[in-house]
Amino acid sequence: MLLHMLKYDFKIMMKNKSLLFWLIAFPIILGSFFHLAFSSIFDTEFQADAIPVIIIDDEGAEQLSDIMGQVESDGETLFKTEMLSYDKAMKKISDNDAEAALDPKSLKLYMSPDGSSISQTIVKQFIDSYRINTSIITEAYQKDPSKASEVTERLMSDISLIKRGELTEGSLNIFDQYYYNLVAMVAFYGSLVGLSTACRNQANLSASAARKASSPLRKSTAAASGLLSAFFAESICVVSSISYIIFVLGENLGKELPLVYLGGIAGGMTGVSIGYFIGSVGSLPENKKSSIITAFTMTCCFLSGLMDASMKLKIEENVPILNHINPIALISDMFYCLNIYSDHKQYLINLVSVLAVSAVFCALTFIFTRRKKYASL
Repeated sequence: MLLHMLKYDFKIMMKNKSLLFWLIAFPIILGSFFHLAFSSIFDTEFQADAIPVIIIDDEGAEQLSDIMGQVESDGETLFKTEMLSYDKAMKKISDNDAEAALDPKSLKLYMSPDGSSISQTIVKQFIDSYRINTSIITEAYQKDPSKASEVTERLMSDISLIKRGELTEGSLNIFDQYYYNLVAMVAFYGSLVGLSTACRNQANLSASAARKASSPLRKSTAAASGLLSAFFAESICVVSSISYIIFVLGENLGKELPLVYLGGIAGGMTGVSIGYFIGSVGSLPENKKSSIITAFTMTCCFLSGLMDASMKLKIEENVPILNHINPIALISDMFYCLNIYSDHKQYLINLVSVLAVSAVFCALTFIFTRRKKYASL
């Protein structure tokens, strides 16, 4: 009987065009728009380019230009130098066509008023270091020319000890957060699947449910069939969305694909169990309950960063408890943890949390449906 009911409930859900739109078509459309909007922004805006620096054409300009041209960061030239007269250099600085201009004799630095603070800080640090090293080498030549080459080698050796280290092997693209939250939204939209299934099993809301209530079918069997079929349908939708984002759009959701799918399916189970519980409680019609769930879902999505990637950080700084009770934030954090952290500790904590929520609401659903009786049908 259970298998027959599973097949029956699953077929009904797969014919619900509204649910299929929100769970399959909508995330594909929104994910595609995200990809079109964000795919090139990170590379063009957030990846470092050579810093344009003007060297005033004076004594020592060529030497300074050669030295700055040899400075590299991750195998790429850090500075792009150009030698100009003082007047032309000041014109470019005022027009914001260069970050800084250098006087090679005095090593005086002229900054662009609207330039990048990070780029200008890098230039200033280089000039400070260059000024100190030049003074040390000059002093060494004056005191003991035979040791000047040794001093120069030591200074270069000190520089070589500075190595670039990565905080994480994962992607630091801030726009990945939108895809994490998109999958979390799809997972939590499973609450609509759970709600629809629960309402079909309420005799005061559905004619087919009234016939079920009049039959010898046990309420626990009907509830189990509804939950399992909803879980299965929601899992298909979540897996489809994740696969589209990873394999079609080429976006990053985490380093270990099986755990990415597991996190999405677990989040879908949470959404289904919450929706099924809401559908099983009270006598409000399905459309009103659906509106409540949709409003709650979109509010959680907003707080988790689907509309503004910085929102979750602002909440973490001001009201951190919201991120710990927001189900969509918990689900999206699983993908973030897989991408950023080298271990699975935080991922497992979030996974257990969402599964515990699912278990609690499933238990409450069975308790409410098991004791529900109708005066007349």
